Amino acid sequence: MTNSTQFSALICATLGAFFIVSCAAEKPAPDPIQNLKATEVSEALKKDDTIVVLDIRTPAEYAEGHLAGAKNIDFKAEDFEAKIGELDSGKAYVVHCKSGGRSSLSMQKFSAKGFTHILHMDDGYLGWTEAKLPVEK
Repeated sequence: MTNSTQFSALICATLGAFFIVSCAAEKPAPDPIQNLKATEVSEALKKDDTIVVLDIRTPAEYAEGHLAGAKNIDFKAEDFEAKIGELDSGKAYVVHCKSGGRSSLSMQKFSAKGFTHILHMDDGYLGWTEAKLPVEK
């Protein structure tokens, strides 16, 4: 092999190794939304008291009973997106509605606003009460 061939081979090997290492180091971004059942949410809330609970049912539904300390932002209200836009998108939130329908629809809105940690309680308030977890009125 000539010196220029050896040099070319060395450059190719170096670049190939660099490419392999740099690709291996890249990790996909974690999904900002986790779908959990009420019992799993209950455990998460016990472990981390900084998680904010967002109840996106109507104020009338909220008044009938809600998770302790939950903040009510009505999904059906015209200002829903504006209100979630006022929240700190870097905090962790549990989002739920009655049975998971409205909250499932809201996930796109939270993603669009750049939220990084959403626990979606996909069985909703009904799942919470069926599991006989505590509520406030």
